Amino acid sequence: MDALSFLYWSLGIGFAVFIVFLCVALIYLIRILRDFALTSASVREVAHKVNENVEKITDKVTDVTEQIADYIVKPVSVIQFLLEKMKPVVEMMHQRNNEFIDEEEVKGTSKKKVKSSRKA
Repeated sequence: MDALSFLYWSLGIGFAVFIVFLCVALIYLIRILRDFALTSASVREVAHKVNENVEKITDKVTDVTEQIADYIVKPVSVIQFLLEKMKPVVEMMHQRNNEFIDEEEVKGTSKKKVKSSRKA
């Protein structure tokens, strides 16, 4: 066997081994891609379920905040509005009460002076 025929035989065997290696690599690549496809479908289903659950939770939170706004915030704002409108009236009544007390004190001191001057 001369060098040229050995070269042809070694190149042929090397090429055959390379083809076998490519077939095995292709089989493993196909298996990996199939597993990835199954996994991605599973992940897609789980993501869809999570999305539905998050939507339900956000709907519940929205409903609760609307109820809080209806039953707590609005009455409190109405009470605050009424208190702001009643504040001048209350201040006026307080001022009149203070004026009345001051008048009573002035009248009381003059009566005491009159009573003390009568006793003397």
